[in-house]
Amino acid sequence: MLEVSNLTVDFGSKRILTEVSMRAESRNITALVGHNGAGKTTLLRSIFGLVRPSGGSIRLFGDSVLGQPTAHIARCGAAFVPQGHHVFRDLSVGDNLLIAQGTGARRDRKAADLDAIYALFPILDERQRQLAGQLSGGQQQMLALGMALLRNPQLMMLDEPSTGLAPVLVDQIFGTISDIRDQFGVGIVIVDQNVRRLVEFADHTFVLKAGRIVAEGSASDFTDLDVLWSLF
Repeated sequence: MLEVSNLTVDFGSKRILTEVSMRAESRNITALVGHNGAGKTTLLRSIFGLVRPSGGSIRLFGDSVLGQPTAHIARCGAAFVPQGHHVFRDLSVGDNLLIAQGTGARRDRKAADLDAIYALFPILDERQRQLAGQLSGGQQQMLALGMALLRNPQLMMLDEPSTGLAPVLVDQIFGTISDIRDQFGVGIVIVDQNVRRLVEFADHTFVLKAGRIVAEGSASDFTDLDVLWSLF
């Protein structure tokens, strides 16, 4: 689904990513972990065309998307949910979802897609007329995920979806991400501060340190978390 090879990113004279290679499989959850400043968000933004790499390659579903504009990458089947609950705060929940749908789909298909989102997030169904800015942080995160899903992606990239949420809501968000993978058949690449939970949750994990991939493996490869922390 996604193949990144020898990706290098420079900001001015500072190198942020150095020859990063990673992959994400369809219908799998792939985690990126590492300390703040390791380059995780830069990697996601580079894949989605928001940062221009200095070298390397990015292939999405077999096609090169390196240097392509974000709109093209989105049309290829990728969606990016950045950190910070990016919703239209002054519009209702329902209007946020309608904007995310756009105008391209048939009316019956659009209605079915909305029904699927409301089934996944019943609280959004209950609060269709409420302003998005009046939702809790967890509910805004659900709305952001729902908006991304309405673009019918095959790959979703999530940057810190649990930031600022209470532990019970963190569990709920992680459960929802599993449901998205299982119900919608979406592959997911995720960055999150809850490293222990993320490594146990993901099908495969890549560890970044100072802009380089230093380790990778499945949950069974990282059962000793002290070894994992030593890689950071």
